[in-house]
Amino acid sequence: MKHPYVWLSIFTLCFNHSILHAEKKTNNVEEIGSFGDWKAYATSEKKKKICYMVSLPKKQEGDFKKRGKVYAMITHRPASKSFNVVSFHAGYKFPKNSKVLLSIQTGKHKKEYDLFTDNETAWAMSDGDDQEITKRLTKVGETLIVEGTSSKGTKTTDTYSLKGSMLAYKAICEACKASDMETLKKSTQ
Repeated sequence: MKHPYVWLSIFTLCFNHSILHAEKKTNNVEEIGSFGDWKAYATSEKKKKICYMVSLPKKQEGDFKKRGKVYAMITHRPASKSFNVVSFHAGYKFPKNSKVLLSIQTGKHKKEYDLFTDNETAWAMSDGDDQEITKRLTKVGETLIVEGTSSKGTKTTDTYSLKGSMLAYKAICEACKASDMETLKKSTQ
């Protein structure tokens, strides 16, 4: 899936609203389950099912006094044939055309990815990156680190645990009626 900016803005607004209200058990958002440091949810938009997994950082670093909600997500939208869309909400506005550095650590090994930004959200650069990041986050990774800079120049580092990410991923695949292998195949077609 290409990431046009108009679509991203709409998507960001819808999911930010869903995340902020998910814990309040709104009629539209159902918690599928809690898995270690990750939670899985299902919702719908115009009668089309959307499944996503979300985690909050275990550690936030930076010289900031106030910051909005910070979280990592992987989203499936089966009706749009959109699977494994990776995003990170920073809790602050990014500068225009800025990049974020994502690192997935496994033991002594580290794999890095650049993400592009739109408003307060960072996204994978391509479908291929979405698939690779999802695989690493849910299959082999131990720690996820996201480094960004706010529009005011404040540098932040958010560290996420990947404990439970594989089970949360399986739950969203099941809820959206797709195995993890099917979602990877559909996403790359």
